[in-house]
Amino acid sequence: MKLYMDDTIKAGRLLIVDDKITQQFKVRETLEAENYSLHLVDSGVKAMSALGCQDFDAVLLDQQIPDLGGDEICRLIRQDPRLSL
Repeated sequence: MKLYMDDTIKAGRLLIVDDKITQQFKVRETLEAENYSLHLVDSGVKAMSALGCQDFDAVLLDQQIPDLGGDEICRLIRQDPRLSL
């Protein structure tokens, strides 16, 4: 029996946090080709807002982003019982 991937089935929901448009484009191009559903933001504040409103399977962070760096976002995620595992 041969199985076919349905285009409507997504591999997972990812939050991508990067302030560089070129990096966002590269990540989007690569991961959308693998059928991931992506939400891209360009700052730490926007990332935390998105995390408060939506569920994601994973977060990909640039360490050097405006307002909150990647390390600080990781700390905030770990401290929030709704977000941490």
